[in-house]
Amino acid sequence: MSKVIIFDLEAGLPIYKVTKKTSLFERGQSEVVLGSIDNELDKRQEELKQANIHHDIGSEEDSIPGWVKVTAKTGRFGEELAIAYLKEQSLGEVKYVGMNAKLGYDIQVSYEGQLHAYEIKTTTKDNNKFYISYNELRVAEKMQNLYHLLFIKINNIARTITGYHIVNPINMLDIDFHTISKLINNQKIELASNQFVININDNFLLSTFDDISLDAYVGRASVK
Repeated sequence: MSKVIIFDLEAGLPIYKVTKKTSLFERGQSEVVLGSIDNELDKRQEELKQANIHHDIGSEEDSIPGWVKVTAKTGRFGEELAIAYLKEQSLGEVKYVGMNAKLGYDIQVSYEGQLHAYEIKTTTKDNNKFYISYNELRVAEKMQNLYHLLFIKINNIARTITGYHIVNPINMLDIDFHTISKLINNQKIELASNQFVININDNFLLSTFDDISLDAYVGRASVK
C-alpha cells in the first residue's frame, strides 16, 4: 500500500500519514489537511496553504438538523442514538461513560465476561472527517478488537441517519499509533498534540463497512 509522510515546518513539524483508506493529521495551531491518495499529492500540497480548511470538519459544535431537535448538539445526540441501537442488539449491559474523558470512549458494553468500548463520532457534514484525541487512539491501541468506533452521518437533506461500525479502528484504518506516540512522548521536547483529524476515504468506507440505518432510533434519543 502506497503511503506518504509530509513535514510542514510552519505547522510545527506535524506528521501526516496517508493511505488509500484514510488520512490522519494533527489539529494544531496551524490546522491543515493532507489528502488520502498520493497520486493527488500536488493537489494536497496546495491545500496545505489553506488555513481555513478545517472549517469543513464536522464537530460537536454542529447543530442537530431541525427535523430531529434544533437545540441538541450533534455529538451528544449521536451518543444517544448509539445507546438506543446497542440496547436493541441485546449484547449486554450498556452504560454511558462519556462524562469521563480519561476512559477514551463514550459507551461501554459488558457481555460474555468482557468489556467492549464504543467511541461515537457524529457529523452532519458531507464528508468522513472527525476529531479524535491522542487518548482515544491510545485506548484503541490497547484494547484492539474490544474497541469499537461508530461513525454516524446525519443527512439533513435526505433526512436519514447512517452508522458505520468499525471494530479495532487502529488496525482497520491503518493508523500508525507507535509513530504518533513516539513523537508525543519525546524525552527531549514536549509536543502538545492532543487532537487529530481522521478523514476516511469514501470508497473504502462504503465498500468495507456495512451501513446501519439509525432512523428508527431518533425518537429514543433523549437529548435535552
